[in-house]
Amino acid sequence: MANNNQDNRLLWVDYAKGIGVSLVVVQHILGGILRSNIGSFDGIYFYYDGVIEIFHMEVFFFLSGLFVLKSIEKREWFSFLTNKTRTLLYPYFLWSLIYAVIFLLIPNSSNRLSLNVTEVTQIWYQPIFHFWFLHSLFICQALFLCFYRNELSRILLLVISVILYFFSRELVLLDQFNDYLIFFMLGVFSQGLFNEQKKFFSKNTTWLVLSLLSWELLYVIRQLYFSNCILTFFASVSAILFAVSLSFAMAQKNLFSFIRIIGFYSLPIYLVHYITGTAVRTILLKLHVSQAWIHVPVGLLAAFIVPVILYRICEKIRFRYLF
Repeated sequence: MANNNQDNRLLWVDYAKGIGVSLVVVQHILGGILRSNIGSFDGIYFYYDGVIEIFHMEVFFFLSGLFVLKSIEKREWFSFLTNKTRTLLYPYFLWSLIYAVIFLLIPNSSNRLSLNVTEVTQIWYQPIFHFWFLHSLFICQALFLCFYRNELSRILLLVISVILYFFSRELVLLDQFNDYLIFFMLGVFSQGLFNEQKKFFSKNTTWLVLSLLSWELLYVIRQLYFSNCILTFFASVSAILFAVSLSFAMAQKNLFSFIRIIGFYSLPIYLVHYITGTAVRTILLKLHVSQAWIHVPVGLLAAFIVPVILYRICEKIRFRYLF
């Protein structure tokens, strides 16, 4: 049996993943409904999109950086790289091809995004759909493997991440990687401090309140007055701190356990939710159902439940090649 500290750590991580992937699913489902001209909640959606865009994926890179050093130290470098190829690169290529085949062969699907065969042949360096996350996270992990051996090397990679974030906005190639490596490295350098402050996070609401207030203040300034990458960065850090603090608080009292369950299944949900939402929307439109108040709850429920069911079926029949 694992010790209690390990259990608590895993609990809060699942909560954090649950928060992040839930925000992604809501964003994609609502966005797809709007692009299909169903309903008129543009203002709500764009406010929601503006609030979450600065941290809902950043938190995943931060979490990955937080634990990457321990992960490397547990196994030799080749075993680590093989593991990341299996858990990140393999599902990236597999599901990119699955989505590509579906969206190329079924042109009448609702909310069909533009996609051509040339783009599919370029997925090894130019991701399609929302799979850029797996692609960029794998690059972060593989790159860190080359720099992890001493503190000076890690500082060098941190400097590189700062340069990429603040000074490479014009680079189109691997642009998501440029934007997110800094949050991965922030996780790496937060590991020691984070371990020391774990009890503080779990029993004190100060960070929760302060991070929420600073995040919202920076968001308002960013929206109403001016926006630049420095302001965006600090807003993202505040939002990540809020998500982590909230995760600790919920894990401590086991609140809203469905979020923890969503976090546990975050990978299959992330991979399958978009195509599920598109399929549900297409079916409802074929049945002449065009009310947003039906599309939103049905689409969201399906986007969370169908991936979990698919994953559980694959586990039951021991078909572990989809995930």
